[in-house]
Amino acid sequence: MQIHFSTQRTEWRTFCQCAKAKVPGMGRLAYVRSYRIVGHPTIGPCCYSVDMAKDQTSDMDLVAEARRNWESADLGEVTAMVSATSLARAHQIVLGRINQALTPFSLTFSRYEALALLSFARGGAMAMARMGERLQVHPTSVTSTIDRLERDGLVKRSPHPDDRRATLAMLTPAGRTIHAKATAALEDIRWGMGEIPDAQLDDLNHNLAYVRESAGDNVSGSIRTTKGTQ
Repeated sequence: MQIHFSTQRTEWRTFCQCAKAKVPGMGRLAYVRSYRIVGHPTIGPCCYSVDMAKDQTSDMDLVAEARRNWESADLGEVTAMVSATSLARAHQIVLGRINQALTPFSLTFSRYEALALLSFARGGAMAMARMGERLQVHPTSVTSTIDRLERDGLVKRSPHPDDRRATLAMLTPAGRTIHAKATAALEDIRWGMGEIPDAQLDDLNHNLAYVRESAGDNVSGSIRTTKGTQ
């Protein structure tokens, strides 16, 4: 495993704060090359580039190597570390596949989510503040997303009929068309899940719901109370 540290931000495109406990040198910021996984020689992979667009593979099981390195360094919470690292890598893979499928439509997943939300809303319109709540993003992120969709002619703003302080985002006919085509493209790649059987995906959703629940999400429809039921 190779770690890259640098004080020259121009050499790097993204960074993260790595674990500090018991690991010399980890108080610094680890800067991550695009499309690269890097890791500390003691604890293994710890950072992922957020702009990875394609699947990247390795001859080594990097998560298993991280476990071995973590255990050899006598660090704590091994299972939690492995779960977090594996989840981060899986997120990187799935999001990369999704964004690649959306590229022909000049969409990112965040912009696609906004179109999808509006497509299910009554009249294809929703208050932007409400969109932020449903998408679980900051209001400034909603504004940026709607700005881009509006420039592309997929969404338009409109005054709220009942609240002068609120602004509606409304799906345009072009937006509906692009949303339908983009959805078909995502279905073609099974939303980045490859050939994983539905039964295993149901198990995955069930298990990930516990992570969401720990953050306060309502997961009543996701956690099975009895095997095979939700």
